[in-house]
Amino acid sequence: MRETNTELDQLLTAMPSQLTTYLNVESELGDLGQRYLGLLLAGNRHEASQLVTEAVKDGAPIKTVYIEVFQNSQYEIGRLWQLNEISVAQEHFCTAATQLIISQLYPYMFSHNKNGRRLVVTSTDGDLHELGVRMVADFFKMEGWDTFYLGANTTATSWCRT
Repeated sequence: MRETNTELDQLLTAMPSQLTTYLNVESELGDLGQRYLGLLLAGNRHEASQLVTEAVKDGAPIKTVYIEVFQNSQYEIGRLWQLNEISVAQEHFCTAATQLIISQLYPYMFSHNKNGRRLVVTSTDGDLHELGVRMVADFFKMEGWDTFYLGANTTATSWCRT
């Protein structure tokens, strides 16, 4: 059941006004994550892509890049949006750029060792968020699964046969 606008307003009002950053510069790739997010927020998608691609070429583990750079940056973007420090347009730009950059890393990440398992991954009807489930699909793909990523807002009737 969806909340009404009044219920949603009450939930948002109850949210803390100060939220701790999700970027951890002390972690293995924390500095990379901080530089990546800074480039995206400045509108420098190409430089952000180069930064991450070079790190992967230099041996940064893809799974660690996903968690410490992409995931933590997306959490931080959400935090900044919630605090009204960035606009919806900036949030959408950063998310779209991250999706593009992830796809540019595919040649570096997928194993040819298949395990015979299959996975269908999608967001449910009405859910427009897709980056997180795409990352889940990629983690399974890295482990040899044959994944079918369907994207956001996918109804069961749109892909299931009855």
